[in-house]
Amino acid sequence: MIRVAFLVSYDAYLYASLSIAKSLKDKNVEACFYILSDFDGISQRLVNNLKSEINNVTNISSDHFLASESDRFDVIFCGVGGKKLSGFLEKFCLKFRHTAGRPMTVTLFPGLTAYNQYAGMAARVKSDIILFNSKRNFDDYKTFCTEFKLDSDNGLLFGFPKLLSLTKKPPVRPAAIKNVLYVDSNIVPSTYEARDYIADRLVAYAEKFTDRKLTVLLRNKPSERNAHQSVYCLKRMILKNNPRLKNIDFSYENVTDILKKTDLCIGVSSTVLTEAIFANIPTAILSDFGIKEELGNVAFLGSGAFRSFTQLSEDDIPVGVDPDWHDENITLPHAHTDALMTKMTDKNTRKIMNENFQYMQFVTKKNTLKKEIFTILKCVCRRLTGCKR
Repeated sequence: MIRVAFLVSYDAYLYASLSIAKSLKDKNVEACFYILSDFDGISQRLVNNLKSEINNVTNISSDHFLASESDRFDVIFCGVGGKKLSGFLEKFCLKFRHTAGRPMTVTLFPGLTAYNQYAGMAARVKSDIILFNSKRNFDDYKTFCTEFKLDSDNGLLFGFPKLLSLTKKPPVRPAAIKNVLYVDSNIVPSTYEARDYIADRLVAYAEKFTDRKLTVLLRNKPSERNAHQSVYCLKRMILKNNPRLKNIDFSYENVTDILKKTDLCIGVSSTVLTEAIFANIPTAILSDFGIKEELGNVAFLGSGAFRSFTQLSEDDIPVGVDPDWHDENITLPHAHTDALMTKMTDKNTRKIMNENFQYMQFVTKKNTLKKEIFTILKCVCRRLTGCKR
């Protein structure tokens, strides 16, 4: 029996970890979940849902887990990101530096990531195994390791974990569309003006297609904790001026369940959109706000799925995506669970990877590069304008 701990800091890590735990259930694995109290990023509703599927669920701080619980496990999945993950792995390395047979660490990206997301990679380089969601992300990691002279052997192409619980469905023709899903990302876009625009256009869509049910999938209720808390609640904005529309509904439903009922999926940027594409559901990535890194929609460049609200109102709907984009960006995890188990049980995997790499080494280099680019731009501006300042 392999004892595996899943540390989860917020909802996206919870969903991804649960999918992986279920896939390992028949492989002699005992899974224990730890909700990290120092992040305060998971609502009680989600904790209750988790407890209905997993027997061993505990609330604990990351430091307390490391001090008193970590020794009990063979493998630890670290559902944490950024600088806090880097700090956790540093403490882990210090605790187990001279310990034979220590636990193995696995890190992952819980959902959609922008290309060349070096900050996330820098935080994970010291883990024994890093799960990557797509070929493109894995290739980016190899490039990152080459640039910083690091070992990339700890990387494993796995696929989006949540795809493990999805099934493909036959595509629906525009004329047969009955259930439309808009996926709200809380903070994408983040401004009042942008979210108010979305609210108005969704209402206009519902008014035009009265025979279709439009469901707005919300990430969390206003009273619930979330790592990405919305300042401007889309539900309130829609209901403010249009409280009587009968074909608009709001849902906090499990993504797997709601996609089974969806004929068309719309959103700005979300892992749910990737899941819908995988499930053969016609999916439109809104282009009304442009294609920008801060929106996260650069990940869909080349997919052929970008549409504006105007196009959608004319039923110009994407049917499938570009095959090359699909191959590069959507990897099926079903084919890689055995590879994960092999790595988890291989003693040669258990080594402190990239031990001498410092997270601040990456931050310093990134900031230096920004200063160099800024200096170059200033010089160019001076030459163009003749300004000496």
